[in-house]
Amino acid sequence: MQNTPNKRPTIYDVAKLAGVSHATVSRVVRGADIVKPTTIEIVKAAIEKLGYRPDPALSALAAYRSNMQPHQGHGETLAFIDCDGSEYSEIVYAGSLKEASSLGYQVEKYELSEQTREQHQLARQLYHRGVRGLIFGPSNQERELSGWNWDEHAALTLGTLMHSPRLHAVAADYFFGAYSACHLLRGRGCQRIGLAIDPSLEARTSHRWLGGYCAAMDGLNQNIYRKPWPPAKHFRTWCRRKKIDGIVTIHGELREYWEENFGNFLMISSLDNQVNKEGQHYVLEPSGLGEEAIRMIHHLLLKREYGLPTKPRIVMIPGTWTGINEIPNSN
Repeated sequence: MQNTPNKRPTIYDVAKLAGVSHATVSRVVRGADIVKPTTIEIVKAAIEKLGYRPDPALSALAAYRSNMQPHQGHGETLAFIDCDGSEYSEIVYAGSLKEASSLGYQVEKYELSEQTREQHQLARQLYHRGVRGLIFGPSNQERELSGWNWDEHAALTLGTLMHSPRLHAVAADYFFGAYSACHLLRGRGCQRIGLAIDPSLEARTSHRWLGGYCAAMDGLNQNIYRKPWPPAKHFRTWCRRKKIDGIVTIHGELREYWEENFGNFLMISSLDNQVNKEGQHYVLEPSGLGEEAIRMIHHLLLKREYGLPTKPRIVMIPGTWTGINEIPNSN
């Protein structure tokens, strides 16, 4: 289908190409869970082919009409507040840009100041520019976010750290990564499974990697590497002394010091894209966090859920095991 020059594709164009109603297209755009997965794929393919971008202003108008309440308004720009300036946060931000474009938004990045006064100044600046959606990126520590007027914004955080005040959050399912890795190793006959993760990185998950490991090893020997980082040769010595026959880690460089079966060396993080020789790896895509954050903030804006949530909720994004068929049940 060819669109006339300078004519912006409409929801009706998408519906015609996909062979569905415009209401179905609207549900897919809003992320409603009542549409069949096969239909969602068809609609998204039509959206991509036509280059369709929803107009957030029209979406807000639809929300206004359905709720019959005064429209508070929000613009096409969202703010991504970079909390740590890390490579990980950059990948998350890139994911948010991709999803934002599909929903008709643009995303601007700002650095988080530790000073309450500077936080307040940025909040006022964004408010007067019509920016209502705030996404606080991953952080290396719990943050005090006291400089924001929450009544003027819809906001969420990325990651599992409990910032103050508490907001809605989107995070990777770290717990199941460690939990399922241990069950996989136990299924292969491993008796002494070790956990080796840099404590400073593990703490960023609110100890969910540690929690998943301990839950899976309930009643069995727990072997947690607590030596200085980087481990280097200390890791090899620790494995020999503890008779470790399976390892759960996020550090691909430890393979150099692993003397057991490489199939029992399981990675549960994807930031460095390292996998072992058998390709067994629990993939946690940082970009997926950014994409889900945009979908969630879009929903909050449409419903005009400004202010601090009375019951903060967290959306956990599951990872995917690659190169492994015996996937444990997540229940």
